[in-house]
Amino acid sequence: MANLLRRAIQQSVSDAFDFAKVFATTLYTGNGTTQDIVSDLDFVAGEGLVWAKRRSGQASHALTDTKRGAPKYLNSDTTASEGTSANYLNLFSDDGFTMGANTVVNGLGSAYVAWQFMEKQGFFDIVEYTGDGVVGRTVALDLDDGSAVFGMSIVKRRELGGIWVVQHKDIAATNYMALSSTQASAVASGAWNNVAATFTTLTLGVAAAVNAVGSNYISYNFAHNPAKGIFCGSYTGTGAAGNKITTGFPVGWVLIKRTSGSADWWMLDVKRGMTGATQPYLRA
Repeated sequence: MANLLRRAIQQSVSDAFDFAKVFATTLYTGNGTTQDIVSDLDFVAGEGLVWAKRRSGQASHALTDTKRGAPKYLNSDTTASEGTSANYLNLFSDDGFTMGANTVVNGLGSAYVAWQFMEKQGFFDIVEYTGDGVVGRTVALDLDDGSAVFGMSIVKRRELGGIWVVQHKDIAATNYMALSSTQASAVASGAWNNVAATFTTLTLGVAAAVNAVGSNYISYNFAHNPAKGIFCGSYTGTGAAGNKITTGFPVGWVLIKRTSGSADWWMLDVKRGMTGATQPYLRA
């Protein structure tokens, strides 16, 4: 059983790279009204993404980034188009963000988690673009810091709906994954035009999910850079406990997807617990 370790995020702070300024996992309890969430990340000075999920009841994921702006949101578990609501994340601040009253992000007494990624060369980059329907169209990425390589891209069409299309460095560029689906890795030349991404360039085919004429897209792009606490890798399952994957740093956040068959995307983090006989997980 082949599996894909999408990303492992470092828990500690590197001397050469202040990890605490580019990633945070924040747990909070909803109050059913407006609530300021303090994470000590500066979304005013820099660009970033907040990926929020209700933990204590069924609800969609809610992704809001500074490039599209609050209060726009997308749901990773659906193919729905972008929504706009002041009752979701409605403000970015210099030490976190503000949630509205919707139960997806801030229901009274419900438990939530918010994973946050800040733009930084060698770590993470957010790109907006408009589709042109041209085969081989390229989109510029800013992941190069002299040590990183391309790790993974997640692309979503903002209007008219569509799947979340994923390219990963350990999947052939002839294939794609779908964040909004449990499907296995599948062949589709229309996604990446069979061209592997680099830390400077994402190449597109003509599939509507990535490059329809006049449609607007958002792309979340991750480096593979273990020296700075981000790891995009793959492994083969053993069917037995104890299958160890070495990242080179203490892991704080993980997203895992089986590539050779249908399976959920599993999400774990140290704030909710990643040790012991059982670990609480969420599904992207």
